Formats: sequence, C-alpha cells, structure tokens
Amino acid sequence: MNLCFFTSNYPYGNSESFIDNEINHLSKNFNKIYVFSFNEKKPLEKTLPYNIELVSLSNANDRRKILKSNFLIILKVIFQEINSNGLFKSNLTFKISNFLQLLSISESLAVWFEKYNLDNFVKYSYWFDEWATVLSILKRKNIIDTFISRAHGFDLYNYRSTNKVINFRRFQLENVNKVVTVSKDGSSFFKMAYMKYSDKFFHSYLGTKDYGQSIYRPSKKLKILTISRLVPVKRINLLVEILYNITIDLEWVHFGDGDLKNEFKNNIKLLPTNISVDLKGEWKNKEMMNFIKNNHFDVFINISESEGLPVSIMEAISFGIPVFATNAGGTNEIVNSRTGKLFDVNLNKMDLSNSLNNFFKTKYSKKDFRFKVREYWKENFDANKNYKKFIDKFLLIDN
Repeated sequence: MNLCFFTSNYPYGNSESFIDNEINHLSKNFNKIYVFSFNEKKPLEKTLPYNIELVSLSNANDRRKILKSNFLIILKVIFQEINSNGLFKSNLTFKISNFLQLLSISESLAVWFEKYNLDNFVKYSYWFDEWATVLSILKRKNIIDTFISRAHGFDLYNYRSTNKVINFRRFQLENVNKVVTVSKDGSSFFKMAYMKYSDKFFHSYLGTKDYGQSIYRPSKKLKILTISRLVPVKRINLLVEILYNITIDLEWVHFGDGDLKNEFKNNIKLLPTNISVDLKGEWKNKEMMNFIKNNHFDVFINISESEGLPVSIMEAISFGIPVFATNAGGTNEIVNSRTGKLFDVNLNKMDLSNSLNNFFKTKYSKKDFRFKVREYWKENFDANKNYKKFIDKFLLIDN
C-alpha cells in the first residue's frame, strides 16, 4: 500500500512539528508516502524517512475554464452552503473565489493521480479543512473512491471560525468516508451537530515520543512552563495578568512565537521583580524536548479559550510534569486528578494565582505524583501504542 498524506504546512517550518511523532510510524507501514503540503514554504529543514516524496502541485489553471467545466458542482455547493446557514450570503463572492481555488488544486491533483494506480493508495488528510474539500471534489467526480481525515480543533469546532461557520462543511461530510477526531469531545460534538453523518465519526488520540522522565530538582522558586503560539485563543497575556498576584519567587519559561509577541513582551515588563520570564521563541521539537527533559519544571500551564486535545500537554505529562489547564475542548481527557488540576474556561484569575502561590503545599509538588503523571501518559498517549492502533484501524483497511 502507498499513502497520499495531505498536510497544511508539514514538513516545512515548525508549525506542525507534532506530525514528526506520527510520520515514522506511517513510514514503517506504507511502501511509499507522498506528502502534499497546502502551504508549501521552502526550504525544507527536516530529515524525513527514506520512502517519503514531497509533491508540488501547480495551481495555474484558468479560472474561466474551471468555472465553465465545473458549473454544476459549483452551483450545488454554493446553494448547499446558503441553505446550511444564512451567514454565507454575506460573504458570497469570497466563498466562490475560495471554492474556485480549491477546484483548481483538485484538477492539478487529478492530473497527478492519473499517473498512478489509485487502487493501491490510501488518501489521508491530517486536517478537516481545505484538503478535505479538494478530496471531496475528486470523490464527487468519481476520480477517487475514498478518503479519511483527522479533525483537531479549529477545523472541527465551528464556533472557532469566522462567522461561526466552517467553509463547505456539508459538502465535506457528504463525501468523506471517516472523520477521526483527536478527542472524544470532538467526536461527540460532530455527532450532536451532524447527526445525519454520525456513523462517519470516530476518535483516536495522538501520541508523543518517549524521552523519559525529566529531572526532579525542585527549589524554593516555582518554575512554570508554557508552550504555545502567541495568538489570542491561547490567552497567554491573561497568564501575565494572573502572575501579577504571585507573591512567591517564580521563573517562567515560554516556548513559541506569534502575532502577539510585541504585546506580550511589553506586558511581561510590568510583572513584579519576584518573577522572571525567559522567552525561548520557536525551537525545533527535538531540541525543545531535550531541554525540558534536562531542566526541572514544577508545573505546565495551558489556559486556552479553545482546544482540540493539546499535544503540548501530552509532551509535558510524558516527562511527569503536572498540568494546570482550562477545561477547553478535549483537555479534560488528559488533565484530571491523576495529572494535575482543571480550571473553568471562564477562568477566575485568583483561582489560578492562589493555586500557584500554594503549589509547594500540595500533592502536585511531590515526586511520587510526578511518577503517576507519567504513568497516565504511558497508558493513554504513548505514540508507539496510539499510532499503531490508528494505522491498523483506519488506514490499513478499506475506508
């Protein structure tokens, strides 16, 4: 069997570095893997398995020709969207333009497919977004028979999208064979929102590599760790406000970059002198994991407004680091009494600041608790276990 693997950016840049956890498992189970990146950004800085080939598709098709040859499918999808939600009407021109772009990509992909025997190919989209629409077009045209897609957070929960609508969702759902969410919460959301397609929804946890237990070397200074993009949904500036109320000595290490970087830098300048902040920026995943393993952190914090099921939390508990997090998306499937403390999404700032001030008086600071945290990771989020299950159940059988 061969695999066509559709990503957003991977393997370019660091934005989908967590796919590194899965790619080696895919490589071992398929003769050849063709990777299609929607936002191809060279140069490539990753070392990939030997049997992976990167495919670049041309997107220079004539739009008038596309409009003429695909008029009926365009008409059907546009009317379907309007009937699904009236909000579509307010942005109709943009939506049509977007669909034409995806039609153009689908025609380029169809030309590529003509060169191969598709009976031996599995089509797998890592996100339930643009590629799912492209593959839906090809399925509607009977160019492909099946495809599956994962779904995470932004590509799953419509309330996270502009106008609370995800483009061409009904069209995607009509054509996809299986949607595998990364959390139970995601699968439940889909089954409630789209009951007609409930038999297409499944869940399968992602997983992370085992780097071993991190060192345990506590001090009188509380050491906290965060890993996230600096974007509004992650609410990293809210954490700064929470730290205004910290009375103990605290050291904060943050990995990640983003649009709010300058605002974030200005805000942390206002923190009291008992708090130090080390902004690490973007690191390659393996280097970041080695740093975390070889440095003691008391607690990992995630106070996102919305989530799928955070890989960063999987990584943290794999080292035995307790987690304080908000109950967003599927977070409660990984943060519980065995791994840390869960806070309401509508966070009371004093609740978290009090928990940090009193951290050393609680079970979370104890070495034996950290061992239990890591055990929970072994049971639920070990990449070796989870990707084998996913591949066997969803990729190596008829979709």
